[in-house]
Amino acid sequence: MTERSGPWTAPPRFFVVGGVVADTERSILMRDGELIRVEPKVMAVLAYLAANPGRVVGKDELIARVWGGLHVVDEAVQRAVSLLRSALGDDARKPKLIETLPSRGYRLMVEPEPLEKLVAPTGGAKPNSRIWGLILVALLAGIIVGVIAMRMARPPIEERLAPEAPTPRAEQPGPPGLAPPAPKT
Repeated sequence: MTERSGPWTAPPRFFVVGGVVADTERSILMRDGELIRVEPKVMAVLAYLAANPGRVVGKDELIARVWGGLHVVDEAVQRAVSLLRSALGDDARKPKLIETLPSRGYRLMVEPEPLEKLVAPTGGAKPNSRIWGLILVALLAGIIVGVIAMRMARPPIEERLAPEAPTPRAEQPGPPGLAPPAPKT
């Protein structure tokens, strides 16, 4: 396992791998119109593999680059790759995206493409309508999630406009023989 030296170049924030759109900043994948949130380390594994397509990336290299060299057991890397495969819709037994090479590491089997490259029209060609649809769905989903989050974070409008009126106090009987004070007129 040859470990890559020097800083690695991260892929763009949005890229497509195997028909799945990745948003590395928000740790979200969009597969078949469904938004899938993944753990930041899982997204970092995908980003690192995407920056090194076709190359075998060893566990030690992943630990050094994704976990910053922290002491991490091999099972943490295996778990991250397993969660990544699940989110991408890949199968470890018949991989189409991420291949496991026992005792060597993992290899991204497809070339990721920056989303901008797929949606930018070139030379009069029509942009891929599926990608535009994915972008539209992602934007709408983001708006919906934002509205729901704002509604959950704020009290209902009635509570913001009309503060609670004090509840009337029931007349408490005083000590025996004392009459309650007379109302002022």
